[in-house]
Amino acid sequence: MSEKMKAKVGLLLSAMAMMSFLSPAAVMAAMVQQFPDTNVALIQMIITIPSLISIPLGLVAARLAKTFYKKALIVFGTCCYLVGGILPYFLHGSAEIILGCSCIIGVGMGIAMTAITALICEFFQGEERGGMLGLYAAFIAIGGTLASLLGGRLGASTWYHAFLAYLILIPIIICEIIFLPKGHLDQDEAGTGEEVKQSKRMSKQVWLIALTGFVFYVCINAINNNAAMLVAERSIGGSVEASYVTTCYTIAGLVTGVFTGKIVMKLQRKSIAAAYILGAAGLLIVFSGTSVPVICIGAFIAGVGFCIFASTANFHVSEMSTPSTLTFSVAFLSAIINLGQAFSPVIVNAVSSAAGAEVKTRFVTAAAGSIIIAVIAAFLINNKENAEKQ
Repeated sequence: MSEKMKAKVGLLLSAMAMMSFLSPAAVMAAMVQQFPDTNVALIQMIITIPSLISIPLGLVAARLAKTFYKKALIVFGTCCYLVGGILPYFLHGSAEIILGCSCIIGVGMGIAMTAITALICEFFQGEERGGMLGLYAAFIAIGGTLASLLGGRLGASTWYHAFLAYLILIPIIICEIIFLPKGHLDQDEAGTGEEVKQSKRMSKQVWLIALTGFVFYVCINAINNNAAMLVAERSIGGSVEASYVTTCYTIAGLVTGVFTGKIVMKLQRKSIAAAYILGAAGLLIVFSGTSVPVICIGAFIAGVGFCIFASTANFHVSEMSTPSTLTFSVAFLSAIINLGQAFSPVIVNAVSSAAGAEVKTRFVTAAAGSIIIAVIAAFLINNKENAEKQ
């Protein structure tokens, strides 16, 4: 097996661990019942707090990449997922303790996701990089799908058994050790003072992608945060049916990721606006759906939008970055969008409360937000040749 093929195998298997935090998503309704005196938003943050914790850790990972090889950072990060994920099986008497375990997952997320994306950009160039980032998103979806299905099945009888789904990370860690390349240590660029200063300056387009991506992650995560409660509110199923919704959302990445390279070449940066539009369309279908199949269709369409953004945003940011800013720019993008993911339940719940207390209002609120940023992205996020003139 060639070194590049080993790198692909190791990176794609590592990607499968990145959405394993969805393992308990299907038992959210059961957890709300288990802890009736705990704020619902706090219980929802068991799913979203890893994204919040990952924000500073992603930026720290950009610094650590100057001292530690990216392989070591990825293996360490995945081990954090395993430890933080399996502990709630034994320590499930308090929502606060489970939330603390999710913080450990957040440490792993910030370090591993930054290192994986940087290692992909280091090993692959041009359209091959775009294709690899698409496959990366697809394998993230595969891992999320397995975690969601396993979590729903294992937690169907006893809710905390859902955390046993994290055991799938053990063979992934072994494969990371075997297949991942070490990568290179990041180094500052040489040159005159002004040249170095200019090379370290992030593009305005990176900022724009990150800020609209923040809003998109606030909106799109309404599905993961509220699917179980929507199914319960409409009396159309339990944890298993809720897992079907989150599974359709994540499996969309598998279908879409294969074509991401072609999407990037065809739509260029307009693919970001297209992702926001698809996200809004999916959210509206979930809002209007009164059966599990219709809600699953909406979740799938939203998942397509999520996958297109996740892969093409990283590609465009990497293309706009110099070697000295690449890891930091990727970490910055990850930090900002993960901030949106972390605060999604708080923001969506607060905004939608003005329209009513029903769970379904959260989906129409999120759809409206996604439509607004789609318009902004369509006009302000330019193709590469136009952005370079700014």
